Amino acid sequence: ISDTLVTNAVAQAGKGAVKTLIVPVDIHPGPIDTVLPSKMEVSKCEDCKECVASLICEQKAIVPHKEIDLLKCIGCGLCKDACPNGAISEGKIITMYMRDIDIENTKKLTGIGDIEIFENPNELLDFLKDY
Repeated sequence: ISDTLVTNAVAQAGKGAVKTLIVPVDIHPGPIDTVLPSKMEVSKCEDCKECVASLICEQKAIVPHKEIDLLKCIGCGLCKDACPNGAISEGKIITMYMRDIDIENTKKLTGIGDIEIFENPNELLDFLKDY
C-alpha cells in the first residue's frame, strides 16, 4: 500500500492498538466536490489594530494577521462576515479527482482488524451513538 494520509494514520493507530474510524473521500472513482475549510487570506489582511474577526470568534480560532486554527474552527462564518477587508474565505467548493491507487488502498484497509470505514459522516455518527 502506498503512503497516503489514510494509510499513514492507520499504520500509526495499529501500532498502538487504537481502533481506526475512517470516512474517506477516495472510496469511489470519479470527481467529487468538497468544501474547503476557512482560511486567512494574509495578502488581504490590513493588520487592523483590533482584529474584529478574532474578537467575534467564540472558538478563539483566529490568530490575528496570521491564520485560522482549524482544530478550533467550527466553520460558523462569523469571522468572514466580521472582517472588513474580506481577508477570510470559507466554504469554497473544489472538485477533486480520485486516483485508482487511492481507491484500491482504501479498500485494502477494510480487511485489517480494528478498522471501520464509513461512506459518509452520518454512518460514522450512527456508529458512535452505539459505541
